[in-house]
Amino acid sequence: MRIDGATRAVLAFLAFFAALAVSGCSCCLYFNHWYNAKEAFDNAERLRLARLDSLPNDTVWVADSERVEYQRVIEKCSRILERWPEEEDYKPRVLFTMGEAYRRMGEWNRAVRKYDEYLRYFPDGNFAPDAEYERAFCLHKANQPQQARFALEPLVADTAHPRFAEALSLLATIAEGSSQSLFAIENLEKMLASGGGSSLLRAQVRLRLARLYAAEKMHEKAVPTYLAPDIATLPRPAPWEARFEAAHSLSALEKHREAADLLRELAADTAYADFRSRAQMALASELLFLTPPDSGIVLFLKLIDENPKTEIASEAWYRLGYHDEERGDYDRAIADYDSAVAQKTCDWERMARERRNTLQRIERQREISLDTAKPRNWAEEFQIAELFLFRLDRADSALARLDSLASDSVPDPAIRQRALYAKGFILANVMEDTAAANGVWKQVIEQWPNTDYAKQAQRILGLPVTAVTSDDSAHAAFLAAESLLTAAQEREAAPAPESAPEPAAGDSARTEVPEGAPSAGAPSEAGLRDVVAKMVEIDSLWHFSPDAPRALYVAARVSVDLGDTARARALFLRVRNEFGGTPWSEDAARRLTGRLMVSEEYVNAEKRALEEQKKAMEKTPDYNKRFEEYKQEKAKQQKEEEELLWDYEEMYNVE
Repeated sequence: MRIDGATRAVLAFLAFFAALAVSGCSCCLYFNHWYNAKEAFDNAERLRLARLDSLPNDTVWVADSERVEYQRVIEKCSRILERWPEEEDYKPRVLFTMGEAYRRMGEWNRAVRKYDEYLRYFPDGNFAPDAEYERAFCLHKANQPQQARFALEPLVADTAHPRFAEALSLLATIAEGSSQSLFAIENLEKMLASGGGSSLLRAQVRLRLARLYAAEKMHEKAVPTYLAPDIATLPRPAPWEARFEAAHSLSALEKHREAADLLRELAADTAYADFRSRAQMALASELLFLTPPDSGIVLFLKLIDENPKTEIASEAWYRLGYHDEERGDYDRAIADYDSAVAQKTCDWERMARERRNTLQRIERQREISLDTAKPRNWAEEFQIAELFLFRLDRADSALARLDSLASDSVPDPAIRQRALYAKGFILANVMEDTAAANGVWKQVIEQWPNTDYAKQAQRILGLPVTAVTSDDSAHAAFLAAESLLTAAQEREAAPAPESAPEPAAGDSARTEVPEGAPSAGAPSEAGLRDVVAKMVEIDSLWHFSPDAPRALYVAARVSVDLGDTARARALFLRVRNEFGGTPWSEDAARRLTGRLMVSEEYVNAEKRALEEQKKAMEKTPDYNKRFEEYKQEKAKQQKEEEELLWDYEEMYNVE
C-alpha cells in the first residue's frame, strides 16, 4: 500500500507522542509514589501535633494512627529507591524523609542508618545540616552518648551551622545525663550568648539553665534566670513553676522576705488557682523565718482548717512539728507529728511518724539520764547522737552530744574513741568543714594512738600508718608462731641426708650422734610444743582479737600430732565454747563428737564386729538388702573418721 506524504506526517506525529508517553511514564510513576509518601508524612505530622497540643510533655510515645502513616511513608520511599536507585534527583529527599519517619516512630538505630546513608552519598546536600543534627539526636536517644557527642563536635565548632544552637542544647542534655552539670551549664550559656535558636527553644534553655544553677547551689545566678521575661512565654505551668523555684533560691540565699513577697504574688494569681495551696504552704514556711513567726503558724493552721484529713493538712502539721523541733520544744513537736499521723496516709504522714518515734526515744533517754539512781547507759547515749544525725538531720545536736561523750567524764574508752571519731566524720562529710575535721583527726591520733580510729585518721590525713593496734600485734605473733610450724613441717618433708662415709683407718675424727636425738627430716617434739605454747599465749594476751580462735585451733591440732589427746580435747572445747559462730568453733565441735586418734586395737575390733555382723546377716532372708544398707552406713562412718586424720596442708581448710 502506498502512503502519501500527509499520512506519513500524521504517523510520525503519533509515533513521537507514543515515545513521549513511554518515556514520561516512569516520571509520572515516581511522582505518584512521592505524592503518596508526602501526603502520609503530612497526615502523620498533623496527628502528632494534635496529640502534643493535649499532651505537650509526651514527646516519645507514638500513637498507632501516626505509626500507620509513617510506615506508609517508608513503604512508598522504599519503592522509589528500588525502582530508581541511581536517580540523583529523587534519592536525597527520599532518604532524608525515611530517616525522619523512623525518627518520629522512635526507631533510633534505623533512623541513624538512613541519615548515615544520606550523608555518605550527599554530604553537601540541602538536607545535610539537618541530617547531621538529627543523626546525633537519634544516637543520644539510642543510649549512645559518646557517639552522639562525637557527632555534635563539628556542629558546635561551626557557629554558622544552621543547627548550631540546637546542637549546643543537645550537647548540654548529654552532659546532664552523664552528671556533668558544669559542662552542661557552659554549653547552655554559650547557646544563649550566640543569639541563635527559636524564641521557644531559648526560653526552654533558660529554664533548664536556671534549674542547673539551683542544683549546683549557684542561687545568685538562678534567681534572675528564673525571672527572665522570655520564660513567661512558655506553656503553662512552666512560668509559674519558674517563679516558685525562684522563691526557693531566694530562701536558700536567706532572703526570706523577698521570697515571701514572691510567694504572695503566686498565691494571689487567679490564673493558677489550682496551685494556690502549694504557694501558701511555701509562704507559711518562709514566714516562720521572719520575726515574729506567728503569721506563718496562723497560715499553717488556716490550711489545716480548710483542708481537713488531706495531704495538705498532713504536710502543714509536719512543718509545724519541724519548726517546734528546731526550737527545741520536743513535747510540742511530738504533738504536731501526732496530728500529722492522724491525717491522710501519705509521705508526710510517714515522715512525721518516723520523727515522732525518734523524738519519743530521745525523750525517754533524757528522763533516764536525769534519774541519778540509775547508771548511765553510754552506748544508748551514743545511739541518741546517731539518731540526731541520721534520723533528724540535726548535725549540730549530734555534735553537741558527741562532745559530751568524748569527754573524760565517760568511763568507757571505747565510747570516747568512737565519739571523737564520729565528730570528725560529721565535720568532714556533713558540715564540710575540712579544717575543723583535720583538727579532730589529729586529736584522735594523739589521744588514742594505737587504735583502729588512729589508723583511719592517719589514712585520711595522708600520713604514714604507724599506729599498731592490739589486733595487729596478735596477728604478728600468730605469723611468727606459724613460721615455726612451717619450718618444722619443711624439715619433716625434706629427705634424710646420705650417710657420711666411714673415716679412714687411723682417722680419729668421728661424728657422735646423741642418743634419743630426732632423725634428719623429722620435726622435733620440743619445737612443736613451743608452737603450741606460743599459740596459746596469743589467746591469753589478745583474747578478743580475730586471731585468738585460730591460734587455739592450731594449738589443738598440733597437740593431736604430738599424741597429747587430752590437751587437744581441752583446747577444742575452748574453741567451741568461747568462740561460737566462727569456722574454727564449728570444726572443733564436729571433731569433738568423734575420736581424735584411731588406734590399732580400735581398727581390729571394728574388723571383728564386721565379720560377726556379716555372719549374722547371712542367716536372714533379706541379707543382701541389709548388707548394702550396712555398707553404706559404714562408708559414712569411715568418711567421718577420715576427717580426724589431718596434715598441716589442710590445717586452715575448715568448713
